[in-house]
Amino acid sequence: MTIPAGGTGISDAIAYAVPAATNLAVSFYLPSNTGSSTFHQFSMSTSYVASGDVSGASSLSNPQTQNNYYFLSSLDVQNPNSAGSVVTLGASITDGYASSIDGNDRWPDVLASRLNAAGQTIGVLNEGISGNRLLADGAGPSALNRFARDVLGQPGVRWVVFSDDRSTTSARPTRSPRRRN
Repeated sequence: MTIPAGGTGISDAIAYAVPAATNLAVSFYLPSNTGSSTFHQFSMSTSYVASGDVSGASSLSNPQTQNNYYFLSSLDVQNPNSAGSVVTLGASITDGYASSIDGNDRWPDVLASRLNAAGQTIGVLNEGISGNRLLADGAGPSALNRFARDVLGQPGVRWVVFSDDRSTTSARPTRSPRRRN
């Protein structure tokens, strides 16, 4: 498929079993320089970049590595046994800030692991954007301005969890509070 600048492309569905918490590789070929691109700044997952059309290759020779997702915005995994999906909407802490590279330990990943461990078949969609703000645009569109696309426009959504970085970085005590007996 060829996607025009500023456009969107959706591929055909494929029958492919994807166990919970599986890492997937998605390859695509960009025949020329694209200039600025969409990306998740704090995805904290390694992407591999190689010259030429190696989109079908099972291994790469001397690829460059980067710790961001580029171009790909989502992967829709369909499961007829799913109770639905929860969207995690927020800023950089949701996107992956302060998590370890390739550790799959962003808070939405931890939520997915806990749901899976509890026997719940619920998809977790990470809609974190670095610099996100709730009501006014920041480094990107505000949560309010992207709610229809990033929450309501996703298939199977039944729940939303919103996380705002300011609530996680507020003043904290420097020592444990004293208990009175």
